[in-house]
Amino acid sequence: MYVPKMQNSSIQVGTDRQYHMKENSAHVFSMIARTFRKSSSCSIGGAHYGHTGSGSNHLCMPEEPIYDEVETSTHADRALLFSTEYQLNTGPSRMQPMHDQTPTCAVCRAPSGRTSKLMIPARNVCPSQEWRLEYAGYLMAEKYTTKRSEFVCVDREMVPKAGTQGNQGGGLLFMTEVRCLAGGGLDCGPYIDGYEITCAVCTI
Repeated sequence: MYVPKMQNSSIQVGTDRQYHMKENSAHVFSMIARTFRKSSSCSIGGAHYGHTGSGSNHLCMPEEPIYDEVETSTHADRALLFSTEYQLNTGPSRMQPMHDQTPTCAVCRAPSGRTSKLMIPARNVCPSQEWRLEYAGYLMAEKYTTKRSEFVCVDREMVPKAGTQGNQGGGLLFMTEVRCLAGGGLDCGPYIDGYEITCAVCTI
């Protein structure tokens, strides 16, 4: 993923947060489900949920690709990349209108001096005051009965890409639940079957 060169600039995220970008900033991370007002809108792409090959990670795709040498016909011996969609028809009620829409994304640089990034599953706060909360939301991935994908932390104030709708297939992002086991590492009590798992992205 690529981040544009920014010098001492401040970019507003949504309506309530600012990220201050400096040339000597340290850590680069992806923010899923939000876009910068002053940057071009990017969207999430990935492998088709029904395919067993291609990549397992989710990519923040630019609006305007740049090609090099190309073979103009389509081929069977290729990895394939598709648009990704939210699958939220059974999610929290405020999110259900975004079902089948494509997540937006941005590539961010943490402020100067913050050299480490941590994604924490099952928590929506950082470990201590020394850490800065970049965003918090919900842990999402492909459905357990389809191909495997990485777990990603999606901003709770998710913003879909304008004009995307309808079931197009491709990559899919579902909410994540725990199946607890008495005596297991994910013990019943703290972990509750059916509860959507939260997440936080923190830098230090």
